[in-house]
Amino acid sequence: MFNVNITIEEIILVPCSELGGNNRREILKLREQVTNKFKKEGLKKIQEEEHYIWLDSPIDGPNSLHSTFSKLTNTRSLRKFIEKKMYPNRGIVAIEFGGVGRSLFKGFSQGFIEKSAAITLFDHDLEGSKMPMPHQHLLIEDDLFNPSTYQSINTWLTGRKVDLILERMGRGLELVPPEPYTVSSILRNWYRLLSDNGLMIVQSPMKLNPLFSRWCSMIERNYLDVFDFKYQIGHSDGNFEIGFSCFYLQKKPGAPKELPVLTPKEIQNVLLVL
Repeated sequence: MFNVNITIEEIILVPCSELGGNNRREILKLREQVTNKFKKEGLKKIQEEEHYIWLDSPIDGPNSLHSTFSKLTNTRSLRKFIEKKMYPNRGIVAIEFGGVGRSLFKGFSQGFIEKSAAITLFDHDLEGSKMPMPHQHLLIEDDLFNPSTYQSINTWLTGRKVDLILERMGRGLELVPPEPYTVSSILRNWYRLLSDNGLMIVQSPMKLNPLFSRWCSMIERNYLDVFDFKYQIGHSDGNFEIGFSCFYLQKKPGAPKELPVLTPKEIQNVLLVL
C-alpha cells in the first residue's frame, strides 16, 4: 500500500515493476490527490520555488519545444519542420497539452494556424493572458486526464479534427500517473482527435521507458506503411543535455481508426522482467 499523504516525489519513485496490476487503482487515486493539491499550490511552486522553468515556451529559441525535439526531428527549426510536414495545409487546428500555448502558436507563420487551444491545470502565465493572438486561441483549465477536458475540446472543435497536437511537459510529467493503461488511453484519445494528415509530437515520461520502447518497436515493426513515425529514448524529463523520451507520429493514407497500443499481456510481460 502507498502512503496516502502522497507527494509528487513518491509517485515518481514507484518502481516500474509495480505499475499496473493491483496497484493501478491506488496509483490513480494518489495521482488525483497530488493534482488537486497542485491546483491550489502550483502557482507558488512556479513563482517562488522555480520548480517549473518552462512556462509559456516558444516553438523555437531558448527553452523552446525545439530544444526538446531537435534530435528527434533533426532540424534547426521545429516550426519549419512542422510546416513542411503539414504542407500544403494552412489554416490548421492545433492543440497543446500541458501548456498555455500562447508563445508557442504565435511563433508559426502567419495564416498557418486558424485556431488553437491549450490544456493546462491552471493559467500560470497571467501576464501572457493579455498577449494579443493572431488567431482564435482557447485556454482550457482542466486536467488532461479528465473526460470533461475532451468534452470541452469537442465542443470547441464544432465537428472539425485537429491537425497538430504538441505536448512537452518537461518536469510537469511528474503529474502523469505512472500507470500504463491510463497513459495509453490518453494517447488513444489524442489520436482520435487527429485529422487524416494529422501530426502529433509528444514527450513521454522517462518512468515509462521500458513500455515506451516496446510500443515504439511495435509501431516501427508493423505500421510504417501507414504512419510517418520516429522516436528516441532519453533519460530525463527536464534536462536538455541528457535528452528526452519522445516521438512524432503522422497519419498516412490507410492509417487505422484507432491507435495501436500494447495488449495487457504485452504490458505484463514487460513489467515481469523488470
